[in-house]
Amino acid sequence: MLQKELTKHSLSETNIDDFQYVSDKYIVNNLLNSSANEWSNKDVIIGVDFEGGEKSLQIVHMICRDTTLNDILINFGELYELGMDFDLGKLYPIQWPVKRGTAMISPLIKWKHDHDFPTPKYQVVESNETEKHINTSNNHFSFYKGHVFNGRTIFPATGYLFLIWEFYASIKDRLMQNMKICFEDVRFHIASTLAKDSTFSFYLTIQKTGYFEISQRNTTLVTGRIYEVETCDIAYEDRVIDPNLPVLTKNDIYTEMTLRGYDYKDQFRGLQKMIGNKAFIEWTGNWVTFLDNILQFMALQQDARNIYIPIGLGKLIIDAKGHMDQIKDLGKKNTIPVEINYNIARSKNVEFTCMYDMITVKKKTQNDPILETYKFVPNQSSLSQDESMRVNMQIILENISMVNVNVLEILDDKTSNLQPVAIHLKEILNNIIKINLQKNKTR
Repeated sequence: MLQKELTKHSLSETNIDDFQYVSDKYIVNNLLNSSANEWSNKDVIIGVDFEGGEKSLQIVHMICRDTTLNDILINFGELYELGMDFDLGKLYPIQWPVKRGTAMISPLIKWKHDHDFPTPKYQVVESNETEKHINTSNNHFSFYKGHVFNGRTIFPATGYLFLIWEFYASIKDRLMQNMKICFEDVRFHIASTLAKDSTFSFYLTIQKTGYFEISQRNTTLVTGRIYEVETCDIAYEDRVIDPNLPVLTKNDIYTEMTLRGYDYKDQFRGLQKMIGNKAFIEWTGNWVTFLDNILQFMALQQDARNIYIPIGLGKLIIDAKGHMDQIKDLGKKNTIPVEINYNIARSKNVEFTCMYDMITVKKKTQNDPILETYKFVPNQSSLSQDESMRVNMQIILENISMVNVNVLEILDDKTSNLQPVAIHLKEILNNIIKINLQKNKTR
């Protein structure tokens, strides 16, 4: 018996004289008497033919009346769950080597695959270079097909910025919606045309200083700098709208855009209303289309029906966390007000500053379709006047490299009764790309 003297604090007032040392009677009394309880909820008590104790105590009744072998094994499992470890091999003594033909236990143990449990895929980005693949046939990237103007589907300028922002957030191990980000000195060198339902790749590089580059097939597309800021300091004024100004609806806005040569579709048609230098842009949860709609608003400030392509910007500040808080405050009203003042576009949490000049793209003239055929024409053959002129002009242009064609038609007394052919020649040459006709006729 453990000869440990007990303190009065450990005993109840009714049994101070009965117990001077730790004994089996003391332990049972301590369990049954709550006023003398020294046990914590971290202690495990193994009971043998014992009943009682507080509910807060962890008591495993190993052997009680009517206990079976299966109950004892279950109790061992409870002890294992409570953190106790023991050698269960002593319950099943085996004399090695076992007899030939002894059944194995492993085939009796099988995995149960009734439920699927998703597990997060955590990937640490250690490199400052990556390759981004975008497939427009995928629903996640199909919205890019809506960025169309001048008859071509162009990868949006804001799409490049989003790719860099996404890659920068993965390098910093940050969530995009919690970042305050700044772009500076961004230059868009070459526009990338998208093919229908195809996969295209961009190569992204971010240096430690924040300078980045986006390239495709060893051709630089975009350069600039990205970094985080502590405060955004966006001077959004939220001016009162003049009731005398005309209101342009979404239909009015994109009718004007179509006349200028833009043919935006789906999420890129996010401008809901314009009143003077203030617009209301729909938020669909897509940063690419939202930022592009701000650029559309800036392009509409140009008083000319031409296509303007941004070649760069001085600074773009985005308070993503503040923007998401603003969306929550709006509730069902998901339009963000944006103002333009001195060529600076601002919402409450986004600011485009020092927009560089835009280049003007001439619209393509709509020509009638040309139907061409290839067939063998022998040197000696009978051709009509129109066919003869076409064949001879094609032979001349195939053998002489020229852009400007000077045609001189001379009519004398013997040919005065004939009709001039220069007008037919002009029609023939108009069907050939990059040929300019200068027609001269003398008599």
